Amino acid sequence: MKLYKPYTHQEYAKFASYCNKNNFTIIDKGYFLETISNNNTSAQYILKRLNTYPPISEQLDMLYWDKVNGTNKWQEMITNIKNKYPKA
Repeated sequence: MKLYKPYTHQEYAKFASYCNKNNFTIIDKGYFLETISNNNTSAQYILKRLNTYPPISEQLDMLYWDKVNGTNKWQEMITNIKNKYPKA
C-alpha cells in the first residue's frame, strides 16, 4: 500500500491506522510512504537498518565534516550497517 505526498493529516491517520491493525511498518520512500509487513522475513533487513541508521540530520552533519576533514566516516558507518543487515 502506498500514500503519495503531499497527503493530509486525515489521510496519514487512516494510513497509519491500517498499518497498525495489519502489523505493517511505514517506510518513507521520498515521494510516497509505503507499507512493509513486519511478518515478511525477506524484508526484515529494511526494518533492522531503519532502526540502526542515525537521523538524516546527523548523517548530513557527518557528510559535511567528512568533506571538510577529508575523511569517510559516514560511508564506513553506512557500509557497516548494510553489511550487518544484508538484503535477504
